Amino acid sequence: MIAGIVLAAGAAERMGQPKQLLPWGAETVLGSVLASATAALERVVVVLGAAAEAIQARVNLHGATVVLHPDYYQGQASSLLAGLRALEAQPEVEAVMVLLGDQPTVRLEVMQRMVNQYALAQGSCNALVPNYGGRQGNPVVFARAAWPVLQRGLSGDGGARALLARGEVAPLCRVDLPAEWWPEDIDTWEDYARLRAQCEK
Repeated sequence: MIAGIVLAAGAAERMGQPKQLLPWGAETVLGSVLASATAALERVVVVLGAAAEAIQARVNLHGATVVLHPDYYQGQASSLLAGLRALEAQPEVEAVMVLLGDQPTVRLEVMQRMVNQYALAQGSCNALVPNYGGRQGNPVVFARAAWPVLQRGLSGDGGARALLARGEVAPLCRVDLPAEWWPEDIDTWEDYARLRAQCEK
């Protein structure tokens, strides 16, 4: 089984308010990510930190399990490690798909292709990354065999990008996808307004 870890613990300091709660169609930004994740994956945990109480009260979690992470200020890496800790005692989870809670344009079809490709690889990939027209992005799948590498090497706010770039999580496989499917982060009000306008066309 591939489980999902949705990272949504950050304080969104550049936005000045929790971006997880911003409206996104009939959902919120985070609710939209969770809707797709829970449709594609049998089990999903969402890591919350800043504004966790408000998020749990106002976001449709779509059945995802909440992992509270009070040390979220240590960076994205610490949130990913919190998600892994919540799943490592579940032996049926053979891999995790890591998603960002501020990427509501991530496509359900991308997640489904990643799941299918991981199954076809039959254990030959410790990491599976999407390749959007030559540009490596999210979400990323990590086999359980790669978790010790993440637990030893993750730090700060960069997530696993540096480990992947240095080849520390190998073998690495790629899924080729259209460039226009690239899921953008929402970091600023300008990002939010632009992406929301594009999606409402």
